[in-house]
Amino acid sequence: MFTCAPPPAISAGILLCGAILALANNAAAASSSNNPYLNKIHPYGYQSVNSAGNDIAASIVQSDQDDQGFFATGSTTGMVYSDAFADKNIFHAGVHCYLMQIKPFGEDTIWTKKFGALRLGRPTTTKCTSVKVLPSQEGDEHTKIVVLGYTEGDVLFNPHMGNIEFSEVEHENDSKASLNRVNGFAMMLTVPRFEELSHANEAKADEVHVIGGRMLNMEKVTYPISATVVDNKDVIVVSQVSDDPEVNRDAGVRNAIGEAQDIEADFMYGANFKVKVERLSFDPLTGEVHKKWSERFSTDDDSGATATSIVYDKIQNTVTISGTTKGQGDAFGRMDPSRSQGNDKDGYIFTIDADTGALSRDMNLRILTVPGRDEIVSGICKKISGDSLYIVGSTNAILENGFEPAYDVELGDRKFNAFLRKINLSNMKPIWTRQLGPMNIRGNRILDDQDVFGMGCAVDELESRVYLTGTVSAGGTVAPNRLPKGKQDIFVAAFQSTHGTPIATFPTRQIGSVMDEYVAKDGGGITTDEFGNAVLFGTTKGDFIQEKTSKTADFEPTFADVFVMSFLVSDSEHVSIIGSIESDATGGDVSKALDPNTTTKSKFGIAEVVAFSFIGVVVAMILTLVSYKYIKLQRRYSKYSEPSAAGATPNSRSIAIGADSDHAAPARVPGEQAVSAMSYEEMMESYESITAGEDKALVE
Repeated sequence: MFTCAPPPAISAGILLCGAILALANNAAAASSSNNPYLNKIHPYGYQSVNSAGNDIAASIVQSDQDDQGFFATGSTTGMVYSDAFADKNIFHAGVHCYLMQIKPFGEDTIWTKKFGALRLGRPTTTKCTSVKVLPSQEGDEHTKIVVLGYTEGDVLFNPHMGNIEFSEVEHENDSKASLNRVNGFAMMLTVPRFEELSHANEAKADEVHVIGGRMLNMEKVTYPISATVVDNKDVIVVSQVSDDPEVNRDAGVRNAIGEAQDIEADFMYGANFKVKVERLSFDPLTGEVHKKWSERFSTDDDSGATATSIVYDKIQNTVTISGTTKGQGDAFGRMDPSRSQGNDKDGYIFTIDADTGALSRDMNLRILTVPGRDEIVSGICKKISGDSLYIVGSTNAILENGFEPAYDVELGDRKFNAFLRKINLSNMKPIWTRQLGPMNIRGNRILDDQDVFGMGCAVDELESRVYLTGTVSAGGTVAPNRLPKGKQDIFVAAFQSTHGTPIATFPTRQIGSVMDEYVAKDGGGITTDEFGNAVLFGTTKGDFIQEKTSKTADFEPTFADVFVMSFLVSDSEHVSIIGSIESDATGGDVSKALDPNTTTKSKFGIAEVVAFSFIGVVVAMILTLVSYKYIKLQRRYSKYSEPSAAGATPNSRSIAIGADSDHAAPARVPGEQAVSAMSYEEMMESYESITAGEDKALVE
């Protein structure tokens, strides 16, 4: 790879050299694993390695302003320190909700804002589950964001904003008995925009404001799951609700023995959940929120249902909700005794009117196969103006003709396999179905046949493709000629949306560290950028994209991090994974220079590389000559300069989610050099004034 090394003191020269030689470096060796750019040539990767706590991914959304990147949310167990509101919020340990902006455009940075909660004045749990962006209107100076979540508290707070006014729950005589067990909330925030992108005018965490919201607390237990945007002020929210405030014993047992299919525990309170859908309307000026309508859907026998996704159909002005249930009802469909034995888990899809919430009785679908088999729906997605719907889930049955499912030899039963089904929204009829299971690459079905779970999907609005993501249990693989990376891995696959065939130019990728990886729950953590690249948000416990901070003691726990990474639309290329050695099916090492899972392959031929090399040499010679004057200049004006803070860099990409990022000590990116405050033009002006014999030069 070409390098650029003018004298270290000449920051302007470094920047100029880097900019000119970037093309040569990209041509010769594409990009390195630390390349921060997100476009068709360079994949991107980020991991929250510096956070002093467990960070859990829940949801990600692309801003409708390309230069703002992405907004993501979830929960974290970091500490919150605050200079303000010291009487109640100076120290708060526990589980918090976070909102962060991720801007993978070179020098742009990440900010993080956190929210906690109090219950009768004591810290308690708060988690966020979904984030959405309201469409921009002409003249808007801010981007409006809606964040969903739930808390066991009676008031939300931010360490630098104090208590969030809309969230204060009234209860009688401060009695614990009058409180709900879990309250949901929908919070509206604004993020400033800037016409010109530079570090100086980036939005900061204290410039991101809560302008309103609403507590969702009509039931004893409310867990908001996801939302879909209708217009620039309305969203429709789907939640799981229960009037039983007691601990969910089944969830407690599953969490205790490790059977939960996510790093985040199952919902701890409530039982026999109902599905609640409500339309909320935000006043963009005042932040006030009112409810237009609300509907609850329950099974006939009150056995309960789970909800996973919700999408809005602009053409029909309807909303479609998905999930899984053992029961039946008008919304969830009827059970066919020949295809279900009564206690099977079946997926469901139902549609309601977006203006009234009325159920469309002829627009529901129950996904079931044969008695004794489960069909679990994890997510749905569609194009904004499309007339088809994509359903993602997992099953131990056969949905695709000719598919051979994985088999548990020890238990004598089938394993779970991921599925992706496309249906026509006008009649709910299937168009095609694809299943994805583990490959038999070692010739040993006990090792190879592991569960594969489909978790979410995203459509490319520009091209005929749909992305599928999910998880692979330890030991299994869905990628050809690739051994598993460690424990639970994640995967990304792409299918042609018209007929459902796998896209040959986007080979399925399975990635992971030696520890567990998970995708975010909302939509499977998968979205796209403006180029059609797949962007994945998830959680890792290992050295995944970046190396985690070393432990100071053996008993020190290993924290979970969130990660964001892109997969190029052209070939599914992504950043290199730390702590894993690519191996072929025979166990031999696969060279990273040749492995398409890494970002070190060249996209140019020898002739192009030679040409760029010549350009690089010429530019380097020119800069060397310029450097001589710069050195002379540096020596002459250095006595006027003030020393910079040791180790300070305004452009750190590894930040701690443990506190609002504007108040966290930044960490320098390896290899990044501090940049002088003096611009090239100012430096030349100063040089000329000094050589002309003036008494002093202006040095910023």
